[in-house]
Formats: sequence, C-alpha cells, structure tokens
Amino acid sequence: MNEDQSYHCYYRLLLLLKSTFAGAVVTTAGVRSCQIIHTDVCGPFSHEARGGYRYFITFTDDFSRYGYVYLMRHKFEAFEKFKKFQNEVHNQLDRKIKFLRSARGGEYLSQEFDSHLRECGIVSQLTPPYTPQMNGVSERRNRTLLNMVRSMMCRSTLPVSFWGHALETAAHILNKGSTKSIEKTPYEIWTGKKPKLSFLKIWGYEVYVKRTVSEKLKPSSSENKVFVARNGKFLEEKFLNHENTRNDVELQIVEEDTSLPTIEPVTQQENVETQPETVEEVQTQDLRRSTRVRQEPDRYLGFLVSQDDGDLNEPTSYGEAVSGSESEQW
Repeated sequence: MNEDQSYHCYYRLLLLLKSTFAGAVVTTAGVRSCQIIHTDVCGPFSHEARGGYRYFITFTDDFSRYGYVYLMRHKFEAFEKFKKFQNEVHNQLDRKIKFLRSARGGEYLSQEFDSHLRECGIVSQLTPPYTPQMNGVSERRNRTLLNMVRSMMCRSTLPVSFWGHALETAAHILNKGSTKSIEKTPYEIWTGKKPKLSFLKIWGYEVYVKRTVSEKLKPSSSENKVFVARNGKFLEEKFLNHENTRNDVELQIVEEDTSLPTIEPVTQQENVETQPETVEEVQTQDLRRSTRVRQEPDRYLGFLVSQDDGDLNEPTSYGEAVSGSESEQW
C-alpha cells in the first residue's frame, strides 16, 4: 500500500467515526420501559438560571423516549440527581433500571457512582472516547431542549435568567408531544394514560390569577403576573428585572479551561512615589577594658632581663662584639 492509498483509507476512517448515526424506529415488541436509560450532562452556560444553576442533566428512557431533566449548580451533583431519579421511578412506577448509557464523563466515573451501580445491579454502558454520536439519544435531546428554550426566551420579555423554568417546561412539552421514533407519545407509553393538552398555556406571558380571598368592590383577579411553569407558578411583574431583556437570546455552553493558570509577577513599582531613604545614625560605644593590674607570673622571674642600659656591658652590634675586649668569648 503506497502513501496515497494509506492516506485515503485514514480519511475514510475519520469520516466513519465522525459521521452521525441514523435513528431507527423503536418497536414495542419484547421490550419494556426503564430497561435502558440514556443520560448526559449539559453545561456550563454563560448565564446562570434563577437559583444559581449552570448545568442540567437529562435521563431519557430508550423504550418510551420519556425524559427527566434536573438543574444543577455543579457537575458533581449528577450522582445525587441520579439517585433522585432512581427512587422516583422505583416508588412511583415500580420499575428498576438495568442499563445506564452515558458518555465517558468524569461525573459518571467516580468511585461512589460506580459502587452504587454495582450494589443496585445496574450495568454501566460507557461510550468510546470522543464519540458523542454513540450517545445520540441524549445528544439529540439536549439539542432539542436548547432550541426550544431559545425560542421561548426570544418570544417572551423575561430576563435570560429564566431559562431554567423554560427548560423544565420544554421537557414537559416533549413528553406530551409525538415523536418520530415511537408510534405513541412518550407520556402514554410511560404512564399508560393519554396526555391532556387542554391546560397548556403560552409560557412567559402576562396572565390574570383569581384571588383566593377577594373583597366585594375589588376585582376578583390580580394582574401583572407572569406564567413561568407548568404547575402554575406565577411571579409578580415588579420582581422581574427587565433591564436584561432582549429579543435575541444567546444561551451558549462555556468550555471549561482545564489548563493550569499562569501566575504573572506583580510589579509594585508603578504608581509608587519614591521616598528618600532615612539612614539612622548608630551610636557606637567604646569598648570596656579591664582595669586590673597585670603582673608577670613567678615562673618567669629567673629569665627576665632588665632593660636598664647602665648595668649592661653587652655589645649592641656585631662590630662592637668583634672589636671589644671580650671578642674571644663571643
């Protein structure tokens, strides 16, 4: 194989890995719901939702395509959200999860998450690295939810921080609506009941809410309220900050920087006035000397030579020693 053929094969392999997978129609024969659960974490987002949420995690049933969505402040909350989802499915529907299919994210590879799955008998199915198309159910669900959230936020006049309420409403609408992958609605397969759509209202619009206790001469409904949730949550208009409202909503995922931060040296020479240095004079003290009278030791008495010049007859130089009378003795 020459170089051109090897490059052609390598290029075709890259196209095969990066190509999207075509979704197939799911049949209801011989398959039960809650056997395979697809999950994925999406975020962090550039704008925080009300409550400080920057992530959300989805759990989608492979059989019915019924999905749950939970808002999170941090990624490590994925384990707690999964236990909440597992308990709700087990208590409300009396069903057990058999397989959990997820991407190879760090939130799914923790020791406590793996130990919990082993204790519950749940098999963890991890996708290969850098292949998001292998987890296509969760990826398409996240993309659909974000597209719906952008449309709902652009239609309303609410601040961008309300995208969390819009996300929960979008997930509720997807469960009640029809889809191409299954013949019935996800809500009907998941609960066994047909959905009712008569209560659906326009999200984010001003509404009138009936007063529980009203006076005779005052109106029976209160105005200046905004509908933000499917379970009837209404917010006063005076608590909404309309300064951040805009028609074009940019809800983008911020890439986390895993590189080490660079520490720049801080220079304190700027904007610092030079002050003259003050040198303190150091007062030097004289050394304390002893006043004791020194005396020669007794052992040197026989060897001491007197320095009196009158008593000495010794020559002072070599010439005097040679020319003197006692030259022979020297």
